[in-house]
Amino acid sequence: MDIEINILKDLEIQFKTELNLYGYSNIPEDSNKLFIAYFKILHRAISNNPRKIFKSDVFTIDAKYSDGLDYLEDKLSKGENINIHQSKNILDLNQNDSLLDDWGIHHLHLGSKVSEDGFIERSGPLLYLFLTEESAYFLNILKHGEWGNDELLAILDRNWPSLISHWQVRNLIDIENIDQKSRQHIRKAGGLMFTKVNNKIFAPPGGGYMSSGTSTNALMASDKFIIRLQNIEKNILNNKRNYEKIFKKNLGVKPHKIQLKSSFYNGILYLIEENFNIRFPFEIKF
Repeated sequence: MDIEINILKDLEIQFKTELNLYGYSNIPEDSNKLFIAYFKILHRAISNNPRKIFKSDVFTIDAKYSDGLDYLEDKLSKGENINIHQSKNILDLNQNDSLLDDWGIHHLHLGSKVSEDGFIERSGPLLYLFLTEESAYFLNILKHGEWGNDELLAILDRNWPSLISHWQVRNLIDIENIDQKSRQHIRKAGGLMFTKVNNKIFAPPGGGYMSSGTSTNALMASDKFIIRLQNIEKNILNNKRNYEKIFKKNLGVKPHKIQLKSSFYNGILYLIEENFNIRFPFEIKF
């Protein structure tokens, strides 16, 4: 029995179609870059998990933005979609989030109405926060552009040190402090830095980034994903007899050729023989 299968090609077509459908720009033509872009989206996107909210010892808000904060808190606690509160450049696949990639800190707008473009109305000050799957840690509300302000990391460490303690570098005596402007210049040049706050030195809690600015976490996840897909395809082609038995058991006859088409949804890779309506699911863990 011949098996026709090309998982990477099928998913390349699927991902390009979906990215176009959802309005993303600068979608890569190259398949490797496309998969990296896909995982950049996953890295930046905030899951719809209900989260318990904690606020730092310096958290304050201007009453002007309290309605927007209340709206965001309600959505966070209920597990509703808050990605519309993110920067609009999340739809541009050439853009990176250096604050997130370096320190693992998100920034969200505090509007209370949705604009025509589908995003929440923009606010001047932003909520800077650190997220886990279960909790949201509000650091403070600061003006737009505080991407290199190491006080954000200092607040995180001072209030919830266990969240980033595993990123502390303990075998360095000292490093030079870097001001916000210099830090942003170094980030834009692709330079990766340790950060010193509260007399501690930290490697990037956000996982870091490559010299191109691409998230290291996204690149590693993409590489693992591709290797996993290649191994699944190789295993199928090397075990044709097992699949012959499955088709013969389900159909009563052994087909001379099957065509397995691939699709990927919610962490599951589906290989589908459409002519015979038989599918094989494979869980893909990231």
